[in-house]
Amino acid sequence: MESTETFTAKIATLEKALNTFRLLMAQDTSGLDAILKDGIKNGCIQKFEYSIELTWKLAKYHSEHIVLQPCTYPKDAIRYLYLANKISDTCYEGLLDAIMDRNKLSHIYKEDFFNQIIEKLPLHLNVMQEVLEVMKNEVE
Repeated sequence: MESTETFTAKIATLEKALNTFRLLMAQDTSGLDAILKDGIKNGCIQKFEYSIELTWKLAKYHSEHIVLQPCTYPKDAIRYLYLANKISDTCYEGLLDAIMDRNKLSHIYKEDFFNQIIEKLPLHLNVMQEVLEVMKNEVE
C-alpha cells in the first residue's frame, strides 16, 4: 500500500533528523572558542527548524491519510493528533510552543529569542520524539 510506504518513509526521515539533532545537542562545547560554540548553536537551531517541519508534516500526513481529516497549517495538524488522543496534553502544548519558536526564528531575529529558544531545545526534542514514537506505533 503506497500510503503505508510513504508514511513509513516519513517516519524514518524524522527519526534520522531527531537522532542527528540529539547528537549535535549532546556535543561538549566547553573547550571550544566562541566562534565554534556559536556555530554549534546555529547548527542546533537549524536542526530544530528542520525537525519541527518534519514533525508537523508527519502529523499532517497522519491527519490526511489515516484519520482522513484534511489540514493545511502546522497547528491544525498538531491539534488533530491531540483530538485523536494520540499525544498527551503536555506534548500538545510543547509542540505548539515549538512551532511558535520556529516562527519566531523565521520572522524575527533577536538574539534574546535565539538564546531563549536554545535553552528550550531539549524540551522541543522530547515532544518531537513523543510524536515519532506515536507514529511508529501506528504502523506496527
